[in-house]
Amino acid sequence: MFLKNYQHLKKKEIFTVVFLLLLSFFARIPIIIIFGDENIDHEWDSLVYNLINNGKLVWQTFDNGFLLLNSWMPPLYAYYLYCLSLFGLDNQNYIFLVLYSQALIAALSIILFYQLNKLFFSKKTSFYSAVVFSLFPLYLYACTQISSISLQVFLTVAFLYLFFLTKRIILIF
Repeated sequence: MFLKNYQHLKKKEIFTVVFLLLLSFFARIPIIIIFGDENIDHEWDSLVYNLINNGKLVWQTFDNGFLLLNSWMPPLYAYYLYCLSLFGLDNQNYIFLVLYSQALIAALSIILFYQLNKLFFSKKTSFYSAVVFSLFPLYLYACTQISSISLQVFLTVAFLYLFFLTKRIILIF
């Protein structure tokens, strides 16, 4: 009987996670279509261009071969854009790939946020807080911009989840 109840709870948990993932991803698609960036602007364009052509993360190149290093933009996102440029897509499809991959990363961060909240709150409270976080207008809009915020939120939530999960495991022993 315990095994049957466990399997039912496990199926319900999988359903909840899939629901949050789909809600978060599909809520971002119309917003990406309406408000999404149409090209890579300014600093990201320069960083990715120099990564592709010079093989280095530099802000600006000069005629005499002097390279001005990047010291103020997050480097991981520039490498993220560079990795997506390796697909060799034209500009419009490349932008769509970046925006939809950011929507997927945001959806995964919602799942991690739900799992993180379950460490502290009930499943019901965790679910509703994840839905609110998923539909938070500023976070919805963040996926429409070529910006590192989606990646930063994902990595921050992943860090917090893994930190508190390992802390909880250590406390058990």
